[in-house]
Amino acid sequence: MALVGISEDELYRPVADYLAAQGYSVQREVQGCDLIATRSDELIAVELKLRFGLSVRVQAVERQEAVDSVYIAISRPKRGIRDWRLHSYLHLLRRLELGLVLVECLLG
Repeated sequence: MALVGISEDELYRPVADYLAAQGYSVQREVQGCDLIATRSDELIAVELKLRFGLSVRVQAVERQEAVDSVYIAISRPKRGIRDWRLHSYLHLLRRLELGLVLVECLLG
């Protein structure tokens, strides 16, 4: 279920700012990837999504062929880490060797 009032664009800035603070050079929309970040010879891709659906998991796995690390960035669940779905997501992502970024979206 998508969050009302939140767009993928609103996920971009917090993730880009975080990566830039870690020393990465960040670019938006590179060859179909929502966000690409580079540091030295390290290349990571981040898929920004409102929902943790099957399509984002498939997309992220496909990105693994071209980059060193792949992350999926989603809006932080209202219940935070206590959300039972989040635990299921984390288990699956570990098995797929994907990372998860939870973004705090503040509605204005």
